Amino acid sequence: MIGAYAIGKGVLNLGSSVVNYMAKRKMLKGMKNRPSWESSDQAAELKRQQNEGIYSPTARQNIMSRVGQNTAQVENQGKAGYMGQMTRMGLENSVAGARGLADYTRARMKTIATTGENIDTENEMSKVTAAEKYGELAHQDEMDSWNYKNYLKQKKTQNNLDLVNGITGAAGGMMDSAQSSLPDFKKMDSNQIWNWAASYQDPAKAEKIINMLIMSGQLTL
Repeated sequence: MIGAYAIGKGVLNLGSSVVNYMAKRKMLKGMKNRPSWESSDQAAELKRQQNEGIYSPTARQNIMSRVGQNTAQVENQGKAGYMGQMTRMGLENSVAGARGLADYTRARMKTIATTGENIDTENEMSKVTAAEKYGELAHQDEMDSWNYKNYLKQKKTQNNLDLVNGITGAAGGMMDSAQSSLPDFKKMDSNQIWNWAASYQDPAKAEKIINMLIMSGQLTL
């Protein structure tokens, strides 16, 4: 009875080791699909900035349009106030009045030109910054990928070792607990061993015992 119980328990332990191994193997296989940083939205945006800068052509056009509208409003308000003052002084048609109005227009055009130059300068600088940032993050992603692959490799190796140890432990436990009910296989040839298995009360369990002894290195046929 003790031997049969030990054999049954050993078979269950062996099955558990195999089930755990297969589950971890499936999990590790799924973990291989690590997304590359270069396929991320951040990488795509940095690529765009390398070509266009932080301001796309459309964005630059919208900014300059708003600047034009705002400066036009300031110019018109300034001219209206200035003309009112000139009119009260009776100088609305004077050369001085015309020059004063022209000053508002020049100020508006200068603001627009300066804004455009600043945008262009900032845009060109951002292209360089984006290229540097892209290279830095791409390199970091390569390092992370290398570390991740090593991590999976270590986990796979450990999983294989756990399976071997589980099989060895199951076989060893069965043999230690049920030793009294088993013959001395070392004194038997292969035919005698398989004949014993066929005549055992549970031939399937006997065959498993022999196979586990072979796998654990305790028996050679």
